[in-house]
Amino acid sequence: MNPFISCSYTLGAVTVLGSNWNWNNVIIDDNKLYLIEQGEILLTVGHESHVVKAGEMVLIPANVPHSAKLTKSGFAKKSWIHFSMKEGSSDFFAGYSRPIIVTLPNKHYALKVINDVIKSGNLEEPFRSLKTASGIYELVSILFSE
Repeated sequence: MNPFISCSYTLGAVTVLGSNWNWNNVIIDDNKLYLIEQGEILLTVGHESHVVKAGEMVLIPANVPHSAKLTKSGFAKKSWIHFSMKEGSSDFFAGYSRPIIVTLPNKHYALKVINDVIKSGNLEEPFRSLKTASGIYELVSILFSE
């Protein structure tokens, strides 16, 4: 195992999802991390479906086909980032083929961290890389500690 883990931030935002929002069989090269603030979404990976609710965080590993849509509630708000994380030259989540979903005991702290990462995307280098990487490491740490 290579002790050096690197990461980079691609993009992120806070998004209010309306009734027409959905993805169908999406595959991207980045990891996706979403924190559901309000409402809920139905996430399908393979033959498994998961309802991801307010106060939950989900990681969808890179290159894993997935679909998502709103549940019957018809509304959701999420904060999200797309990022890469490498251990040496290998993707850190390469062995994962399913989403990781956790209920957060402190949603407000995780929300602050994810929003700091999003805001840091506008900084100039080298501060952008330092701030976004530290936030991503913290979010992954939160994810695995739960």
